[in-house]
Amino acid sequence: MAVKFKTVITKAGAIKLAATTIPNGKKVNLTVMAVGDGGGTLPTPDPNQTKLVREVWRNTLNKISQDNKNKNYVVAELVIPPETGGFWMREMGLYDDTGTLIAVGNMAESYKPELAEGSGRAQTVRMVIMVSDIESVELAIDTTLVMATQDYVDDKLAEHEQSRRHPDASLTAKGFTQLSSATDSTSETLAATPKAVKAAYDLAKAKYTAQDATTSQKGIIQLSSATDSTSEVLAATPKAVKVANDNAKAANENANTRLPIAGGWLTGGFGIKTAIGSVSFGVGNSDVYIANGASNKFLQLKHTGELKYDDKAVYHEGYKPTADDVGALPVKGTAEAAKKLATARKIAGVDFDGAKDISLKTTNLDDAGTAATKDVTTSSTDTTGGRVLKVGDFGVGAVAGVGLTDANNINFNGFFRMSAEGVHGPVANQASELIHCQYDQNTGRQIGWRAGRPDEPLRHRTKMNGEWQGWIKLYDSNNPPSADEVDAVSASKGGTYQKEVTFSEGVKIRNATGIYQGEDAAGFSSNNLMLKSWNGIGFYCTLTGSEGVTVFVDTRGGNVEARGQIKPGSYENFDNRFYTKTLANSTFQKVNTASKGSRGWFKDSNTGMIFQWGIESVSGATTRTFSFPVSFPTGCASLTVSNNIERTAGENSMTGFIKSASQYSLSNTAATDRQLCWFAIGY
Repeated sequence: MAVKFKTVITKAGAIKLAATTIPNGKKVNLTVMAVGDGGGTLPTPDPNQTKLVREVWRNTLNKISQDNKNKNYVVAELVIPPETGGFWMREMGLYDDTGTLIAVGNMAESYKPELAEGSGRAQTVRMVIMVSDIESVELAIDTTLVMATQDYVDDKLAEHEQSRRHPDASLTAKGFTQLSSATDSTSETLAATPKAVKAAYDLAKAKYTAQDATTSQKGIIQLSSATDSTSEVLAATPKAVKVANDNAKAANENANTRLPIAGGWLTGGFGIKTAIGSVSFGVGNSDVYIANGASNKFLQLKHTGELKYDDKAVYHEGYKPTADDVGALPVKGTAEAAKKLATARKIAGVDFDGAKDISLKTTNLDDAGTAATKDVTTSSTDTTGGRVLKVGDFGVGAVAGVGLTDANNINFNGFFRMSAEGVHGPVANQASELIHCQYDQNTGRQIGWRAGRPDEPLRHRTKMNGEWQGWIKLYDSNNPPSADEVDAVSASKGGTYQKEVTFSEGVKIRNATGIYQGEDAAGFSSNNLMLKSWNGIGFYCTLTGSEGVTVFVDTRGGNVEARGQIKPGSYENFDNRFYTKTLANSTFQKVNTASKGSRGWFKDSNTGMIFQWGIESVSGATTRTFSFPVSFPTGCASLTVSNNIERTAGENSMTGFIKSASQYSLSNTAATDRQLCWFAIGY
């Protein structure tokens, strides 16, 4: 008996499963299952499939596991909730996390109802695939999306009953514990049985003759708080133990604060009278070293603060004297705070001892020249007469010209720069540089250009009677004038001549544009082109392999010669050697046309009648709308419908309806799916 239901690995799935066997191969992660209705019929799984025949629903896997009996079987489970339904299921597909169809299978036809149909149930679909290596498949899913089925819950409960998935009990937490009947155990992880408790109770209840305790036997003993007793029959109280502990602690601290006779290192300072060998000790935050060795450095001091000798400060690298301490002028500060110079000095012939300010006259600066007696400019635009110009003022000698925001406001000579936000510059809304030459208050000239753009032209303008004229562009080899600027038609871009143009020589067209007619002054666009020739006009083809004159017009005799056919718009002037369209249509039968197939058509070209046919799948109790293979030009005249099924009795479960010249509908009144045959006639 042939197998009706089966699951196959697709070619894409086989490639991915095979890739897992190579080093560092990635496991196949199965994540999604889809179900479909097979288009109305039970499909046969095909390894070449990349999708289901007709998918109706898909969702994330609820479970994926290894079969308990067959270790090479992978079982994937999909749960369809009660609220989802209204479709037939005949096929199923398994997809990985990249959307690749790994396996496809068919199944027994089953209708999944939805709650609105009056029947709601969750349905589980399981798909089993066999792999050569179970390690090639990732058996893990997103547990946040899992829906617990009844079988899943029952399996987990049964598994839990046979497991010990609980922590062991301890002194701080509940859990599993083991029973013990021992009465002499010190374990803190075992629980005593009633037997052990009874044995301990009986032992305590039994009569016992008390006796004094000794160092060799248990018994009754007397307590004592003495800390200097040597008794071996008394027991120390906690009070006695505390006193002994406090004394031991104090003795330990006393010992820790003493310097051993053998010597050692101290963390604090102390005084010594005799140094033996080499001793190092600390004084505050500083170190003092006393050394007796071959270097003859009998005393070395390391200190960052003030040292005293006979109550006087000792200066050193870490504690230097100030200018006041040694009666010197400070390197930083004012001379007013310093003392008077011991010997006066002359500055430009005037005595200066530091006690007071001095005044220098121009007579004291004869050797300095006239510039030394002049004030310097106070800003980059200071126009005060007689002042000495600083480097950078008015843009002279500066890295950049003087910044400005309005080129109209310049009233002095100089070099200037202006940002894109400035106004009245040589190039609107662009950073620019300019040179200004002032003739008088009402007359001047400016030369400017766009900053940082060597391809831009220079521009200049003139100020007359206090009013600036517009900027004028200067042409150069990089910036020649355009055709529009000199009232010309561009040779490279073309244009329109506004008046008649006369050529003393011929006009030669060197591309495929050709000569074409245009409108005249009155707006007429026909018969406005006249070609004149003494003998004839030829039309030359430049296509490689077809070069030559293909059409020649004899301007003398009016004859036209063509290499190919001449196709007139009307053939009425042709004689009876040629058939006209009307004569040909009435004489010859037209060729019929057809499209052969499961959905096809046939057209009788003479009558215009069109016959169409097909087979469609319609689900139970469903009406579906379809399009004719071709639309009827006028309309469909007849539609016949029948069941595509072998039977001798049963209900008629199909009807058809003509909806338009291009569409029709088929209705299946049976509860199950049907294949409906139809035949339509129209024109």
